[in-house]
Amino acid sequence: MTIGLIRASGAVAIRLLCSALRAQTHTATGARALISVTTGAGDTTNGYHSIITDTTGTGGPAIGFYALFSNTSGSYNTAQGSSVLRYAATASAIPATGCQGLYLILTGTDMTSDGDLSLSLTAGSQNTAVVP
Repeated sequence: MTIGLIRASGAVAIRLLCSALRAQTHTATGARALISVTTGAGDTTNGYHSIITDTTGTGGPAIGFYALFSNTSGSYNTAQGSSVLRYAATASAIPATGCQGLYLILTGTDMTSDGDLSLSLTAGSQNTAVVP
């Protein structure tokens, strides 16, 4: 069975088909990318384990190894770089770039992080950091 660009057989194909029926308008490349998506929409991901646990999040482009890894219900985040927003489970409206930008954030809104290891917070809102 072929689903989009994914080729699978047996139980794997059934699992992929069921996941595809529950979710809509997602694009994923990379091993285990978007593997747990259920009802979210509009996620685009490219990278190993990127947005792996997303269940209801919407509109989250993630590019990089472990980018937005723990996102479950956060929406409108943009993650570009290795482990950017890695633990952001429910954080929303956060653009972050650079290696491990907002790496530890768990929850929060309206933040901007640009640069390696910028904004090492676990929670917050309306913060901006630029690291040269």
